[in-house]
Amino acid sequence: MKRSNSRPLKSDRKERDPGKRVLSLLLKADELLSSDLEIAASLCLEAISESRASRRKELQAASLVMAGKCFLIRTDLKKSEQFSKKARQIYESLGDLDGMLDAEHQEISAKLFVASEKRYLVRLHEILSERLNTPLAFSKPEAKNVYFMPRTIANRVKNNKPTPAEVEKAHQLHLAELYGTLWRAYMQLNDRKALKYIEETLSISRRFKDGRLMAMALNNLGSSYFLLKNNALAMEYLLKAIKLYHKLGHKRGEGSATMNLARVYLQSGQAALGKRLSRKSFQIFSELGMWDAQARAQISLATNERLHGNPVKANEYIARAFDVLRDHQDSGIYLYVALQKLLTEHVIDPTRKNYQKLVRLYAEIKKQKLELRKEAASEIARIAQELHLHSEAVRWLKIVHENEIERVKNEQKNMVTSLITQQEVERLANEREVEKLRMDKLELELKTKNRETDLLAAQLAKKGAFLSTLVEQLSRLRSSDPQHAIDRAIRLIQSKQFRDSEFEQLEERVTLLHRDFLASLVQRFPSLTQAERRVCILLRVGLRPAEIAGVLFASVRTVETHCLNIRKKMGIARNMRLVHVLQSM
Repeated sequence: MKRSNSRPLKSDRKERDPGKRVLSLLLKADELLSSDLEIAASLCLEAISESRASRRKELQAASLVMAGKCFLIRTDLKKSEQFSKKARQIYESLGDLDGMLDAEHQEISAKLFVASEKRYLVRLHEILSERLNTPLAFSKPEAKNVYFMPRTIANRVKNNKPTPAEVEKAHQLHLAELYGTLWRAYMQLNDRKALKYIEETLSISRRFKDGRLMAMALNNLGSSYFLLKNNALAMEYLLKAIKLYHKLGHKRGEGSATMNLARVYLQSGQAALGKRLSRKSFQIFSELGMWDAQARAQISLATNERLHGNPVKANEYIARAFDVLRDHQDSGIYLYVALQKLLTEHVIDPTRKNYQKLVRLYAEIKKQKLELRKEAASEIARIAQELHLHSEAVRWLKIVHENEIERVKNEQKNMVTSLITQQEVERLANEREVEKLRMDKLELELKTKNRETDLLAAQLAKKGAFLSTLVEQLSRLRSSDPQHAIDRAIRLIQSKQFRDSEFEQLEERVTLLHRDFLASLVQRFPSLTQAERRVCILLRVGLRPAEIAGVLFASVRTVETHCLNIRKKMGIARNMRLVHVLQSM
C-alpha cells in the first residue's frame, strides 16, 4: 500500500542523513580491511562521493583518511598519499589539529614504503612529540589554546564531543599506530630501536584490550626477531599472533602471520611445517584477492624446492605465481618470479641460453632500480662460474663487489640517518623543554603580578575605608564648628578620590591583566558607565562591595546601586551571582 503525503518512516530519515550514510560506509569499509580490500576500497570511494555531495568537510576528511588507509594496505602508495594529503588540508582548514596530524602521519607512512628518509623520520618524531606533550581537551577550550581532542571515526563523522574515556582511548590508539609506523621505518634502517616502538604498541593494546592491535604488534615482533636471526622468539610471537587473528576472524592478519611463520620454519629446517603454512597463507590471500602476497607465498615454496633439489616441483609453484601475476607484469615482484624461474630452469638445463636470459633480465631489473639486482648479480656470477665462463664470472663478481660496496654504503647512510634523526629528536626535545621552562616562568610571573594586584587592591580598600571614616568625622565637625580649615581638609581628601597614585597603579594593572574582559564588556554592554565598568573589574578580581566602596571612595549603598544597574543592563537573572557571571566571561 502506497504512502501519500505522510511523514517518512524512521529508517527513511536515517537513509537521507548524509552523515549516517557516510558513517555506515566507512564502518563497513573498516570492517572489510581484514577480509576484502577490493570491496573496502569501493566503499571508501563511495563515501568520498557521498561526502562531497553533502558539502560537509568533516565527512570528506574522514572518508579521505579511510581511503588513504585502505590504499596503503593495498600498497597503492600514490593514491594513498593523495587521499591523505587532501584530508590533511581539509582538517587544517577546519582547525582540527588531531585530524590534521593523523592524516599527515598516514601520508608519511605511504612515503616510508619507498624510503626511510631523514625528513620523514624527523617529522614522525615531531608528530609523536605533539601527541605526547600537547594536553588533551575533553570539552572545547578557548580558541587561543593548543589542545587535542582525539576522536573515533564515528565521533569525527557525526562531529560529536566524545567522553573523557573515549578521548583517552582514541589518543592512545593514535599513539599505537604512530609507534607501528616508527617500527617499520627503523626496521628499514636495520635499527634495533624498532623493537622499542613495537613493544610500546603491544603495551597499549594490552592496556585497552584491543585484540586487533595486539595481534598486529605480535606479528611485527615475530617478523622483527626473524630478521634478527632469533627464530625461537620469532616462532613464539608469530604463533600467538596467528591464534589471536584466527579468534578475531581477521583473515588478512592471519595470512600475514602465517606466511611469516612459514618463512621461519623453512629457514630453520622444518620444511614440512613451512610448506604447509605457505600453502595455507596462499589460500587465505587467494580468498582476499591479495595478488602480491599470493605470489610471494608461491615463490617461498618454489625457492625452498629448488634449493632442496626438486626443480620440477619448484616450477609448478612458479607457474602458479605467474598465473596470479598475469595482470601485474609491470610490478617488481613479477621480475622476482621471472628470476626464480630462470634459476630453476638452470638447475634442470644448465646452458648458456639460460645464462643469456638471466643477463637480459638483470638489465631490466637494473633499469627499474630494484633491490633485487644484488641477488640477481650474485646468482649470475655463480652460474657463470658453473658454466666455466671465466671472464664473464670475473665481470659479474666485480658487479657483485660493487653491489656489496653499495650495500655497505647504504647501511652506513642508514646509520647516519638514524643518528641524525636521533640528534634532531633530542634537539626538538630540548627546544620543547626550554619552551616549557619559559612558559612556566611566564606563568609564575603572571601569578606574582596577580598576587601583587590583589595585595594592592586590599591595601587601597583599607585606605579608602580609613579616608571615608575621616571624611565622616570631619563632616560632623563641620556641622558643629564650620571652620575654614576643616572645609579645606574635606575638599583636599575628596580631590584625591581618583588621582591617588596607588589607585591609578591598581587600575593600570587590572586593565592590563583583564584587557580581553574589558574589551568584551565594552563591546557587549556599551550602556555601562565608566563607574559601572570599574565596579565590574573590581568584582572580577575578587573584592566585596564594602571593599570596592573603600577603593572607589564611595558609600556601600552607591556600590550596591551600581551592581543593581549592572545586573539590569546585562540581563542577569536573580538566581545568578553577579561575580560568577563576570568571572566566567
